This record gives sequence, structure tokens and C-alpha cells, in this order.
Amino acid sequence: MNQELAEEFLDNYNNSKDAFLRIVRISEDKESIIDVYYSANENKFLVCLDNSRVFENTTYNYYKYSNLDKKTLAIGKDGSSDYYSLTDTLENDLFLFYI
Repeated sequence: MNQELAEEFLDNYNNSKDAFLRIVRISEDKESIIDVYYSANENKFLVCLDNSRVFENTTYNYYKYSNLDKKTLAIGKDGSSDYYSLTDTLENDLFLFYI
């Protein structure tokens, strides 16, 4: 994960500006792509999840989320990491990134 891009996305969100972030997850040499667009006017997150490179006969899936949640997790004895996910009462939670 490119920390600068994640922080830029968060800054735009926190300042009520439109924001976009593409997340590429690689597992066993296959890619999943998650495009996240934050619409400041609608105060919603629009997500396109592309698993077509992982699963055969799969298309794009589109979702809407209303909340960006942050949790701080303890790592080791003295460390911590912020965990971000999208949530909505109608959708399953979607993990985005750690920073």
C-alpha cells in the first residue's frame, strides 16, 4: 500500500473533498482491484470490486458505503497501526488498508 496515496485520500475525505483510491491486492499471483470514490456532495463511498482476475466468470461488483471507520490496533509491545474499513448497514464491511 502506498502510504502517501492513502493519506491523501484520507485528507481529501476529512476536508469534504472528492477522493479516489485504487487498491490492488495480490494473492497467489492473482490480482483483485478495488476502486473507491468518495463523493463529497453525496457523502457516500462508491466502490467497484473487480475479482475477474481471480475467479473465472466473475464480473465487476458495485457497492455503496456510508461510513469510513478507523480503528487503532496495537502491534507488538510499543507499536500501533490504523485500520480503515468502509461500513454500511446494507453492505458487508470492506477492509481498505492499514497505515
